[in-house]
Amino acid sequence: MTLAPMWGMFVVPNKSFIFDLIWGTPVIVAEELKAAPRAIRRTLRTAEILLRAFDYAADAEVDRWQMAVELPTLIARGLTIVDIRWMLARRFVEHNREITPSGAELREFESAPTTVLCTDTCISLTSDGAKYVRLSLEEPAVSEPRPEPTACESTPLPIWDRSERELWYAEAVVKRYRVPAPNQEMVLVVFQEEGWPCRIDDPLPPVPDADCKRRLQATIKSLNRSQIQPSIRFHGNGCGTAICWKPSAHLPTLPSCKSAART
Repeated sequence: MTLAPMWGMFVVPNKSFIFDLIWGTPVIVAEELKAAPRAIRRTLRTAEILLRAFDYAADAEVDRWQMAVELPTLIARGLTIVDIRWMLARRFVEHNREITPSGAELREFESAPTTVLCTDTCISLTSDGAKYVRLSLEEPAVSEPRPEPTACESTPLPIWDRSERELWYAEAVVKRYRVPAPNQEMVLVVFQEEGWPCRIDDPLPPVPDADCKRRLQATIKSLNRSQIQPSIRFHGNGCGTAICWKPSAHLPTLPSCKSAART
């Protein structure tokens, strides 16, 4: 690949980088990040926990792998297997398999094949990945308009509050999660990002030796189970390939002061 120097800027096909004369590393132009597809910007912002781990390692002066984040944690926070494979392909992250023995003072890892991701996989940002994620977080959130509802427009839309891990509907809490529920939370994250259409395709990543249809069915049952206010009903599409939602007959009648902050 030929790089043409232009006053400290290198021009790469379809890419523009400004060369940082102090550190000698390429920094992505903010305007280019804004022009990136919405899914890429969302992925970079969702990877904020990886940047936090990267910065913590630098602050504590320890190897960055001591702060590596487990794959199930990233999945629970909204990243998908496809997102992580993309970051691996772009060399924004690296992954290893944790093999820390019981009682060890430091975490231990072994190399894993490039395309293999499993429950004991841990992810760490590279220096280039840290720059991209940092810039994505500096971009004002208002620059990315919230998607308009594409279906179920005649009814109120649920709200999945990822930070509080609460599902709201019609001014009342439907579910509150106190322990990790990665499959349920992934479904709710996708519904929220898509603007709560009546139906989404199965968002759960494939797992070796697992029946995808049964796993989705079990996730739907869990979503309907133990609702604080039983006002939403999740169901499948009859083929085991999608999940749907609709208001139940039991709508809450008491308003919530928290609703004002969600309008």
